Amino acid sequence: MAISPVGYQANSYPATNTTAGGGPQNGNASGSGAAAPSASGDANDTQTQQEIQKLKQRQQHVITHEMAHESVGGQYASAPTYTYTKGPDGKSYINGGEVSIDVSKAKTPEETVIKMRQVRASALAPSDPSPQDESVAQKASQIEAQAQQQIAQQQTGSNATANSTGTHSNVTPSRTKTASPSDNTVKFQQLQSIYSANMETVGHISIYA
Repeated sequence: MAISPVGYQANSYPATNTTAGGGPQNGNASGSGAAAPSASGDANDTQTQQEIQKLKQRQQHVITHEMAHESVGGQYASAPTYTYTKGPDGKSYINGGEVSIDVSKAKTPEETVIKMRQVRASALAPSDPSPQDESVAQKASQIEAQAQQQIAQQQTGSNATANSTGTHSNVTPSRTKTASPSDNTVKFQQLQSIYSANMETVGHISIYA
């Protein structure tokens, strides 16, 4: 699913006649051969400069938006790709872009939780996340919740197996540390630590599996 910023429709720019000194089409009431300064020409120049300024602002906004996705997405995010529009000055300006981010599940539920948290952070990294960005963040949250559920089921199954073994065995079980977390919990905590340590180095979002 490709996610692109809000579309920006650039104005079309007709050819502008900048030739000065030509005679007026309807004649000169004073009989003078020199043409008076054109107020409409000045207005057109002002409008052109305003449009160029808007294009520059749009360009900077898109670049900042996409870079936020990429920088937070880290290894799961692609470099931004951009679309361009031509301004009244003949130059090309960026008016849209997107970043691709991997939202596939990781090898284990614990790793999936960490990955989806980074994906969600990447989707919401810009100061003005779009509806598409928020949709990606929601998808990441759903995948994370599923992984959390798998972790809980694994822990429940592990505890049930341990209890069953202790109940039916004729051998007196050795004393164990009841407060010791399961291997899955320890691994999850380690991954959380790694995630926190790499937040600074950890990208508009399209999804690929």
